[in-house]
Amino acid sequence: MQVVADVGGIPGKDCNGFCKYCYFRKVKDVKSFGCAYCLPNKIGCERCSKGVSETQGAFKSPFEVMNEVQSALMMSMGRGDIIADISGGGDISCYPHLESLTANLNQYSIKSRLSYTCGKGITDSSIASRLINNNVEEVSFTIFSSDPKLRKEWVKDPSPEEALKACQIFCENIKLTGAAVIIPGVNDGDV
Repeated sequence: MQVVADVGGIPGKDCNGFCKYCYFRKVKDVKSFGCAYCLPNKIGCERCSKGVSETQGAFKSPFEVMNEVQSALMMSMGRGDIIADISGGGDISCYPHLESLTANLNQYSIKSRLSYTCGKGITDSSIASRLINNNVEEVSFTIFSSDPKLRKEWVKDPSPEEALKACQIFCENIKLTGAAVIIPGVNDGDV
């Protein structure tokens, strides 16, 4: 059984800044089309207005995230192995409580997946080993390039070498789904 552990986060703010290629970079105020929660005869509420541009809120406290996970578990008891899909609006590696959240989930024998990261929050590659020890079994990692200079320029990664080392540790020990945004002439070909 899979539960979502939504840590919150805002693109561009809770990811150490926009990547050069980020599709959220130019998102400004978005006129909403309405949703099921809008009042009758009124298009656009706070929920759909913020939901469209994924600006719901900053990172949540680990206590709040664990409460949401526990509530989801109580609603669906007895459905086999439990995997928490840790996700949010920012880069998961920038979530300041990632280690403690995965440790708390592990205490309840809940495995974890990191839904999306490009590793911009990793300043020490040893965090990868600690996360694996906390029962993180899978990571979705956007590498962009294995060249630290390109990562620094295009991903705006403050510690590209450490992020790449962490990516390698994940690759060697758990399932890693790799992704790359390919920009012709920048990170294609041999790069």
